[in-house]
Amino acid sequence: MKLSFTKMQGCANDYIYLDCRTSGVPEEIAALSERLSRRHFSIGADGIICICAPVTAGADAMMRIFNADGSEGKMCGNGIRCVAEWLYTHGMAKPKLAIDTLSGLKTVARMGEGLWQVEMGAYTAMAAALPAVNMGEGPLVDLPLEVEENLWRVTCISVGNPHCVTIVPEVDSLKLEQIGPGFEHHENFPERINTEFVQVVDATHLKMRVWERGSGETWACGTGTCATVAALTELGICPAGEDVHVQLRGGELTIRVLPGITAASTAAAALGAPLQNGFSLVSLSDLLVPADEVRRNLRAVAQSALPVTLYNPAGRKRRRLLAEALDIFREARGGDILCAFVRHAGRPEETRWIGRLADLPADDVDMSTLVLIGSARTVTDRGALFEARGYAEKYLDKDAPASTADGR
Repeated sequence: MKLSFTKMQGCANDYIYLDCRTSGVPEEIAALSERLSRRHFSIGADGIICICAPVTAGADAMMRIFNADGSEGKMCGNGIRCVAEWLYTHGMAKPKLAIDTLSGLKTVARMGEGLWQVEMGAYTAMAAALPAVNMGEGPLVDLPLEVEENLWRVTCISVGNPHCVTIVPEVDSLKLEQIGPGFEHHENFPERINTEFVQVVDATHLKMRVWERGSGETWACGTGTCATVAALTELGICPAGEDVHVQLRGGELTIRVLPGITAASTAAAALGAPLQNGFSLVSLSDLLVPADEVRRNLRAVAQSALPVTLYNPAGRKRRRLLAEALDIFREARGGDILCAFVRHAGRPEETRWIGRLADLPADDVDMSTLVLIGSARTVTDRGALFEARGYAEKYLDKDAPASTADGR
């Protein structure tokens, strides 16, 4: 069998690339990938990537991924960057390319010579998307997982393919060839899973090693790096909206998690309409902002007439600023001011609490919670919390009786 191929790597994540746009994917591709991927005995690679004709109108190509064991993957972040470079140098010199994958259409933008940026789309931590079983519906954030009699804390993320992320004190000494298979073939992951072991250097710098399903340890994994930063954003360790630098065995990748619809808006909608006029958002995380600056922000906002949403309120080891924040607002606004919190806003397991600031159950607040502290205009009626707009006072007969819950 005569085969023309291109060998390419992204951050040392190396694949054999086949031009299948007119010929189609070779027969027996699974066996071919397994045979050609053997290092030292054949070409050697993490697998084969077939560059195929697109299936979506307006797309430039389709990428299909076959791992070193012959199984088919859905998405590869480093692989799609190489596909974009291959297309760019083979007649598609466009600043942006649209590439079909088994996890959907992805847009890849050229940022410079040999440098491409992938828009990965939304991630999810829900069990059905991975899939995962025996772990609840999700979000699967900071959960215990027993792997071969060892207990790990994991966060599971799907970015079009499944990942299990766990934080370790340091990554260099890990014997992944012994640890990785237990995660990959764990009964909780019926379609197997990729596993990322991450060491936190600081809030914007991580070190990571990865065990990929079907390939074993690879020197880099683009989707795994995205899943890792997403997981640590969920845990309140990495900041959303900022570049996070991840050092892998094959080099460094820079990932940014972009917030979509804000959790504050979602939580407010779940409660009623408590943010109708001006309002303030304050993060209680002191990972990137000094704690004294957070305290100054809290005191300034507490003296205003604005309702306030507190996000990143408390982690397992970071609860001091939440207690201080509640004390600041009780002193400035009184314990009878209305407040609320929403956990897992917008998710199936969403829970809500509404009551007096003096009665807020702070022990129930965690990183999945948003705390809303009302203003003097905040009212509650029939289980909803909202801020009266003031139209009744302005336009209706001042002598006419008005409901205290009038939000017109």
